[in-house]
Amino acid sequence: MQFATITTLLFAGVAAAMPQATPTSAAPPSATSTCTPGPVVDYTVQGNDTLTIVSQKLNSGICNIATLNNLANPNFIALGAVLKVPTAPCVIDNISCLAKQSDNNTCVSGVSPYYTIVSGDTFFLVAQKFNLSVDALQAANVGADPLLLQLNQVINIPICKN
Repeated sequence: MQFATITTLLFAGVAAAMPQATPTSAAPPSATSTCTPGPVVDYTVQGNDTLTIVSQKLNSGICNIATLNNLANPNFIALGAVLKVPTAPCVIDNISCLAKQSDNNTCVSGVSPYYTIVSGDTFFLVAQKFNLSVDALQAANVGADPLLLQLNQVINIPICKN
């Protein structure tokens, strides 16, 4: 872009150049923007890693990583697992693969009052499966530590009394 005259302003140690005439040439506006994503790299899961931490380390998105690796549960990644991580994706996706909020129901009907924990389960995910609030699930399981769920552990599901 060329300008016929440029005036320089100095104030408080800041210099600014201001055009004094209309541009003599201008590039036409781009109709579409282009994006070139970064490479896909291998990342070995280390202690205390979560997809949030990995995505921040490698400029990616939680769901970009989960989708590329076909992770059924983005809240669970195995120590030592090797993940494919798309670096600098054109659209960073941190929400599409995450569990949606439940309806905050305090009890359910027509299901077993017991549930057996499977790999990757959290109280949040179990509550979502049954359309319960996490608080209701925790209230039905006094003494169970939601951070230390064990594979094959049996927990209570709050059943509505009709």
